[in-house]
Amino acid sequence: MPRIFVRRGCVDTYERLQEMLADDPDVQVLWDRRQGEPCAAWRSRQHPRTTPGDTEPQHEDRRRPYPATWLALDFIATTDSSDSPKSR
Repeated sequence: MPRIFVRRGCVDTYERLQEMLADDPDVQVLWDRRQGEPCAAWRSRQHPRTTPGDTEPQHEDRRRPYPATWLALDFIATTDSSDSPKSR
């Protein structure tokens, strides 16, 4: 199922997309729920640093660069992994 995630606080963008896609039940418009640096928060919970002064992350950040629509238009369109060719 296609999903569109809208950047936090971009109410006008969210409402405009909801209105434009209201007739398409197969598309979901959702808020981005992430806060701050999710990978850094995850690392601190799941992989604590070995020494108190260690500031180097233990795992490389796996996130990709933001796509143009996220930076310019405040949203990103995705498809569910079950729709992708890899999962078939």
